Amino acid sequence: YHIGTKGRSVVFVKTGASTAGSLGTPDESEFSGTGTVTFANAPADDFEIVVEFLSGATFDGTGSPDADVSYRESLDGGRTFSGTKTYATTDTEITIADSGGVTLAIDTGTTVAGDKVSVRATALNFNATEIGDAIAAMGESAIQWDLAEVVGPLDGSLYDAVETAFAALEGKAWIGQFRTPDEGETEAQYLTAFSTALGAKADTSAHIVAGAAEITSSVSLRKYRRSPVVTVASLAGSVTEEVDLADVNLGALTGVSIRDANGNPKHHDELINPGLDDARAIVLRTFDGAQGVYVNNPNTFSANGSDFELLQHRRVMNRAKRALRGYFTRRLSKPIAVNASTGFILESEALEIEAGANAILRGVLLAKPKASAATVTLSRDDNLLSTKTLTG
Repeated sequence: YHIGTKGRSVVFVKTGASTAGSLGTPDESEFSGTGTVTFANAPADDFEIVVEFLSGATFDGTGSPDADVSYRESLDGGRTFSGTKTYATTDTEITIADSGGVTLAIDTGTTVAGDKVSVRATALNFNATEIGDAIAAMGESAIQWDLAEVVGPLDGSLYDAVETAFAALEGKAWIGQFRTPDEGETEAQYLTAFSTALGAKADTSAHIVAGAAEITSSVSLRKYRRSPVVTVASLAGSVTEEVDLADVNLGALTGVSIRDANGNPKHHDELINPGLDDARAIVLRTFDGAQGVYVNNPNTFSANGSDFELLQHRRVMNRAKRALRGYFTRRLSKPIAVNASTGFILESEALEIEAGANAILRGVLLAKPKASAATVTLSRDDNLLSTKTLTG
């Protein structure tokens, strides 16, 4: 998505995926035949699989029809269908293309032209060890980066694993996702599930996206139902640190829908169903009088009362930390004059170090305004003779 819509590069770090994908309960509400439909095998991704039969037949119990059956299939809920395919008399099942191997078979009974059957597929996912190993590998990379997207739904345990792994990385922030709503789950039930799973968590480097959206794939051009996390992370990766992702002047998100073709609410819209924003989730919204879909607030998943309320607060501070780390690294092991009696740094030394640090800060934060002010102040009462440590 980021490559296709922004033309920017992305560094991928693959995780293990011990948690297998799964299939939900088939929906046969538009299936009038008497055959028993079975979907099987773990999917490769999140899909809304639909199979529409264009002709009918009778199945003999082995999975084979008595006449070739024409059908078409979709991975995005019927928004994009394949061309016409054939369930032949020699077949005992059909494989849904690009699904990772999901099959459909029909036991004894009939299909009728126009019948449809569908099933929701849930992608495979990492476990705590696998995502921790991937984040550690990112931290060891020589590539410079400041923001990572964790691709895969997080429950409380997986959140803890990600938070712990990022705690070891200095000057980094991350965007993750809660699961998308289950079939039939109400807005109130989803908010309760989110709060139950993550409500007690807090981290000034974390940002959690909730809800769902229909997002056009830059590869297949299908319009998949997905977590909005990819659109939020892509927008963040295309602007400088100080920019608020909720700024409507950035434009609507590319290829993203949260309403149906008639303009009615379909997926979470904070304008229509407020609540997840108050729970510190990043969600999408529409605006009266404005076309398109926008980020509501780029909330940081920090504790109430924290100075780090929004993603830009974390990113600007991290930018300052990375710049100052480089400056102070070059100051390591250089002599510092101290008061012989107290061990405190001499004022002239402190002023010289502060002047260099503040020049660095002015360059990264104030040349193009990313903050109202930026100042480094060193401690004047650290006993350097005994602690060998200077704080600020």
